[in-house]
Amino acid sequence: MPDLTRGATFAGHRIEGVAGRGGMGTVYRATHLALDHVVALKVIAADLAADDAFRERFRSESRIAVSLRHPNVVPIHHAGEEEGLLFVTMDLIDGPDLRKLLIAGGPLPPDRAVAIIGQVASALDVAHSRGLVHRDIKPGNILVETDRGDHAYLTDFGLAKRFDQAGEAGALTRTGAFVGTLDYVAPEQIRGGRVDARTDVYALGCVAYEAIAGRAPFADREENVAKIYAHLQDEPPWLPGDSGIAGALDEVVARALAKEPADRYPSAGDLARAAAAAIEGHEVLRSAERSVATGRAAPETGEPEAPAIDTTVESAAAPGAAVAAAPAAPTEPAAAPTEPAAAPTEPVGAGELTATDEASGRHATAPAATVATAGAPRAGAPAGPRWGRIGAAAAILAAIAVAAVVALGGGDDGETATGGFAKPKLAGAPIDVAGWPVAIAASDGTIAVAAREGEAVQFIDEDSAKVAGETKLPGPGQSVVISDGSAWATAPTADAVVKAPLDGGPTETIGVGQGPIGITADGEAVWTADSESVALSKIDPTSGAVADPIPLDAAAFPAEVATGGGSVWVVDRDNAILLRVDAGDTSLQQDFPLGSNPKGVVIGAGSVWVANTDDHNVVRLGMDGNEQDEIDVGGKPRLLAYGFGRVWVANGNGSVQAIDPADDNSVQSVEVPGSPEGVAVGSRQVWVTTGDGDQVVRIDPGAAS
Repeated sequence: MPDLTRGATFAGHRIEGVAGRGGMGTVYRATHLALDHVVALKVIAADLAADDAFRERFRSESRIAVSLRHPNVVPIHHAGEEEGLLFVTMDLIDGPDLRKLLIAGGPLPPDRAVAIIGQVASALDVAHSRGLVHRDIKPGNILVETDRGDHAYLTDFGLAKRFDQAGEAGALTRTGAFVGTLDYVAPEQIRGGRVDARTDVYALGCVAYEAIAGRAPFADREENVAKIYAHLQDEPPWLPGDSGIAGALDEVVARALAKEPADRYPSAGDLARAAAAAIEGHEVLRSAERSVATGRAAPETGEPEAPAIDTTVESAAAPGAAVAAAPAAPTEPAAAPTEPAAAPTEPVGAGELTATDEASGRHATAPAATVATAGAPRAGAPAGPRWGRIGAAAAILAAIAVAAVVALGGGDDGETATGGFAKPKLAGAPIDVAGWPVAIAASDGTIAVAAREGEAVQFIDEDSAKVAGETKLPGPGQSVVISDGSAWATAPTADAVVKAPLDGGPTETIGVGQGPIGITADGEAVWTADSESVALSKIDPTSGAVADPIPLDAAAFPAEVATGGGSVWVVDRDNAILLRVDAGDTSLQQDFPLGSNPKGVVIGAGSVWVANTDDHNVVRLGMDGNEQDEIDVGGKPRLLAYGFGRVWVANGNGSVQAIDPADDNSVQSVEVPGSPEGVAVGSRQVWVTTGDGDQVVRIDPGAAS
């Protein structure tokens, strides 16, 4: 297909020039004529567009890709057909792809490479959480805006495939073909087996290696057959350099490139966090690892899960030298390599599990995450398997690791958990608060509880744990905050906020936007999220004056709200987004994707935390809105609070979770009666409302151990 000429009009766009070419087609710099906006317009190669199966996949996957909103995913605007040609338009990213960056400047410093990989991993975790597998992770599909501090974007989801209950991974591919690029293709793709999120983890591990080493792990194999065999059988080579960082990163790459999916990191985010920890010279707790993928992008049921305990103990002198326990062997893969690796002729003893490279002095141990493909050692490699999984040796290592965890202070007595804090537990008798208590706030020795059916705010004295009074509301209470010596509560059906001074002064009813639900305060203003008028209201806490409504253009049902970092953060339930509104200039607004039915939001530990109720998790985002992690808490997480060094999650399944941000987001849980809805942090305890349980309960947070 000849290139579209500069100045030509195509699908409502004026062609400005060629931005790039690839195997799937040509990318043009183009101006959308109606909006006068410059975009990247990708026209699919004619031979692909002529394939009926490809056209079907292009249409279905374009719809999915358009809905994937994330700071590290190139936003797609439109996909369609014009003059018999398939095309897609997306944001034009002003920066090179990672491949060009490496060609121009050579290998990246490890910290720079890991920072880029972390952003790509964040995008992949979101895609995987929506049942989408990219299947073609490579440097050419990672764009980097270097003038924005190496802001990375993952692009070209055209090869991605969403899995549902009716289809398999290769349902729309030609028989016998795999989708991907040979330098980064996972063994299961070569074998024609099932692919899932861990297939992308393998490819991301290859990209991480290339970013640091300057070439893909098996790029020295000149023939395609040799590359295929290497992906199936060979261990990745050492990373260049002889530092402890390089040695620690070797083990991260080894696990990412494990031959069997079950032996890899369960999520791209786990890979990125392990790489960052290697750079920083500390360990990452395996107990916090888990898959974030859903649907058919998730591992098949019945596969072994990540270890429930931390199975890595590091030497303070050598961060890269670790002793790791191997999990039970996974079930056999659906299809094995045509030439399986030879088994060792002699059993491997515990003393042979740590090898030293005589040239570099670096140590390599048998990590829990890798498979035994122990053929002939590569040239220059230390004797013995670097990443073997031998039954007897694994059992010995597991025993060593468990003993080490117990010796370091972890136990099974129920009082100490892996999070570095004593286990939280219920404290004192429940406090009766009638009328379906939902939201709760704590400050200055007072606990304020908003009751829905009771249409009131009830006040509890923190020291005596007794109800000390109440203030009636003009309708069902929904949310409450304590600020400037008063409790502020929303009454959505009355379109009002009630200000109740803690010193017993007269209450004041303040009209705001329609249907105020969430409420927060930043010391200078009180803010409400008005669900029906789809706006923010700003109240002067001294005069009670309300500023003009602040429209939230990207929202549909704004609900909960928090303040921090000079911004107001609003959770929109219907559009499943988090909006960041500049508190000084409220016209400056950004939105970021969330999970299903998001509710609570809180700021703490330099992060923004949001509960995705129907996804059973809490998502952690940076103060720039960039997603960092998803923490599975199960049940129905609702409202959140931060204090005592942890994020507290009121979970409708009859529990409260404590997330430790400083310990790889490890989670502790305590059962509480009723159906928890609200949570607040007092001076000594955590306070929780039980909703239809008509009670407030207290939790001893547990001191640092």
